[in-house]
Amino acid sequence: MANILLIEDDELSRMTFREFLESAGHGVTEAGDGEEGLCLREAQTFDLIVTDIIMPVKEGISTIVELKKLHPEQKIIAVTGGGSGILIGGENLDSAAEFYGQAAKKLGADIILLKPFTEGEFLAAVDACLSS
Repeated sequence: MANILLIEDDELSRMTFREFLESAGHGVTEAGDGEEGLCLREAQTFDLIVTDIIMPVKEGISTIVELKKLHPEQKIIAVTGGGSGILIGGENLDSAAEFYGQAAKKLGADIILLKPFTEGEFLAAVDACLSS
């Protein structure tokens, strides 16, 4: 199946996502933050990158921007679950997660997943991104 880079700072989430991906037959390489993920991407090619948005060291938005600058064809899924309700430009978003998700999409993420999501939803997004 696919060779996937998983960038997630939360160890439990990273382990869970890895198990989802491996159960579907995908190969997984892990990174704990965007900086580590970018180094791994420079060392090898991945069919898909799944990245969290809110992370220490190098967060997901700047990671997505840099990935797309260096590798415009790179397929990316951004996942986020950050924060509570915010007001942006007169729009009342349900959560900061929606704001970060919209930003990630505008900056190059192919698919946005808002936590929490099921294994089925996660793998459906992976399949959709890989087949696009």
